[in-house]
Amino acid sequence: MKPLPGRMTAAAVLVCGLLAAGTQADVVTLAVTATRQGQGTGAALLAALLAEARRRGTTEVFLEVRVDNLRAQQLYRSRGFVQIGVRHGYYQPSGADALVMRLDLTAQRPAGARVVPDAARAPSGSSSGDVPAGPAPDGAR
Repeated sequence: MKPLPGRMTAAAVLVCGLLAAGTQADVVTLAVTATRQGQGTGAALLAALLAEARRRGTTEVFLEVRVDNLRAQQLYRSRGFVQIGVRHGYYQPSGADALVMRLDLTAQRPAGARVVPDAARAPSGSSSGDVPAGPAPDGAR
């Protein structure tokens, strides 16, 4: 992965995670501390997640984003994500709604990229770690 833009300090907090299974992937979290927002850090993290999704041979990526997180929505739309639904009351404890977004990677597969056959992929459960079973806590994604 390329170095993130700007200068990193011990106070910088960056979190991202991807869950890939079969042809689908989910951005399970993408968060950048307020002091790093607007500096390309989130875009760099998203690019790394999408590159990993492509490497694993997925054809579509899904994510949820708070309806009031306009900066994140703008980033996702600029990368080709489209809104496909709404999850009402998704974020807890506030009960904020989440937009469900999808990216079709088949329309964006880089030249020369190869699809990894299922048999060659990493074993199940080795993607990015635990995924919460219920609604996302406020502040995530």
